[in-house]
Amino acid sequence: MLLAKTSEAATSSGSSAPTWLWIGFAVAVVFFLFLDLFVFHKGAHKVDIKEALWANVLWVAIGLGFGLIVLWELGSTSASEYYAGYLLERALSVDNVFVFAVIFAYFKVPGKLQNGVLFWGLIMALFMRAGFILAGSELIEKY
Repeated sequence: MLLAKTSEAATSSGSSAPTWLWIGFAVAVVFFLFLDLFVFHKGAHKVDIKEALWANVLWVAIGLGFGLIVLWELGSTSASEYYAGYLLERALSVDNVFVFAVIFAYFKVPGKLQNGVLFWGLIMALFMRAGFILAGSELIEKY
């Protein structure tokens, strides 16, 4: 019963997004990743605290702005779901900062190369996460 309700909820909120919104989202992600790697950080340098804070403010603003697009296009329920997921991901990412610091210290990654390592790690994590989500949803559908 719970699985059926969960499946219905996922179908009703997930499939109601127009195709242009999904395409726009994918284009925006690729654009912002390109912008981050090849414009903001085209030369390897050590990121100081001021630069990190401003970058964080920028990316949070972009994430919150996307939530406004979801609100406008899909309504308050979808926007609430988006913001809940966004806040959860932000909270869970805080522990990653500690893990990154430990890994960088262990492997003695120079400060000027850390941003590039993080970026490509993020790209790999996105592909792996997408693969696991697709595989998991296929297993749920099948069994």
